[in-house]
Amino acid sequence: MIGQWVLLSINSSHAANIYTRTKRAELRKSFAASARLVVLYETAPVAAITGAFSVAAISRLPVQEAVRRAAELGVPRERAETYFGGQTFGSVVEIGGVARFAQPISLSEAILADHRFRVPQAFVYLAPAEPLTELVLARFARSVAAELDLVPISESRLPEFQRLVREEVTGAYEDIDDDFIQQVFDVDVGADAAFSTTRKHALEIQWQGCSLGVTVLTEKCHGAWKSGPTVIRAPYRGVALGQAVRVRIEEHVRAHGARSLYCTCPNNRPGVVGYLLNSGMDLQARLRGHLSRGRDELVMCKRISRRRAQLARASGRGRPRRLHHAFEVRRIKAGRPELRDALAFFLREMPRWYFGPPPGFADAIEKSMWAWEKGENRYSAKARAMWVAHTRGGKVLAAAVVTRKRSGMGKINIVAAIESWQVASRLMKAVVAATPDLRRIYLTVPCSQACWAEALSALGFLFEGILIDPFGTGRDHACYGMVRR
Repeated sequence: MIGQWVLLSINSSHAANIYTRTKRAELRKSFAASARLVVLYETAPVAAITGAFSVAAISRLPVQEAVRRAAELGVPRERAETYFGGQTFGSVVEIGGVARFAQPISLSEAILADHRFRVPQAFVYLAPAEPLTELVLARFARSVAAELDLVPISESRLPEFQRLVREEVTGAYEDIDDDFIQQVFDVDVGADAAFSTTRKHALEIQWQGCSLGVTVLTEKCHGAWKSGPTVIRAPYRGVALGQAVRVRIEEHVRAHGARSLYCTCPNNRPGVVGYLLNSGMDLQARLRGHLSRGRDELVMCKRISRRRAQLARASGRGRPRRLHHAFEVRRIKAGRPELRDALAFFLREMPRWYFGPPPGFADAIEKSMWAWEKGENRYSAKARAMWVAHTRGGKVLAAAVVTRKRSGMGKINIVAAIESWQVASRLMKAVVAATPDLRRIYLTVPCSQACWAEALSALGFLFEGILIDPFGTGRDHACYGMVRR
């Protein structure tokens, strides 16, 4: 990391030409070959850090070649020859994207951030994790974010971005295939069987005419948005552009009425974790062996809207904590007559546990249950199965829907009309016993559901974190997971 960020002393007239893009190269008799971001300190009378530019290329050339290259980039030949003088070699720093800070960092502010700071004669390296460096990168990110565009990906460029995402995620996740890549970008794949997704946005990230990378934003029916995958191209990494992209993503989802923004990331990528934390996202859960057997997945979230959530109203007065009559647990298959009543129960209880079901939700569940029966195991197929606990008279007490996910995992969604440890325990025990092929199963339950927490712990599920009001109902959810191999 050291050597990537360079602070350069520069005359105000030269800085002005860089900001107006009339100057596309900076000449130096020697320069750091590792520089990725050049921070501009304008000398007196300005005496402030006023902006920065990304480095497109650095060429260390014999003087005559350096003069010729500088002329191609808009630096007059005479000026370049005079500057290099009797040097044998010269450095031509090609300017990429340019950002002028809305709030320059004055000399006094720089010294306040780092009492050792002195104005360099030529340039100095900015060390990572230092207060002044963090201040500079934050100003740079804010300035860039104001100019970033999120543009729908054109059909002609789709293969390019599919390759970019595949290259990035293949090493971190299991079961990356053509079906997964298609699902990432195609808003129609699996949408009719989705649990909570209402629409997806596959967007190219552009800055000053350059394509920085791609992000996919998924809108949920309960007001939360998920970002990911978000991939910055290799030439633009390590210069705080990721921070700028996070700022722009937040602005985008806020403009669309988002309540919160969340994402997941591997726990073994500290750079990604660091930039998400620096963007103000909170770590809420650590999912063991999630999406990859060799490591964990972190759930990060940030509140976007500060509006107060309204608690979903439960029907009836009070709910018994103990069950005083016999009940049974069984799986209901697609096409069975009793499925209609089971689905009606699930939809009726959903607002107390998750969110209000979107239109067509019952049909989506039933369709995905047929995929389970047929043995379809594609990521976009959304194969599901349902188990219910019911009285001998047929009254449904609780239900669990299992969705097959990637990497041999299963996600469980449960609802119940009664608070009963016996019902919770037997229902979940049946689900665990019936899905031995799933290497990991996981779920969330409202933190208020103590009987379910007790039942899950007794069955070997481990607590993995708490999601703060994930569905906008005012209820926090506890995460539980079981890794079986």
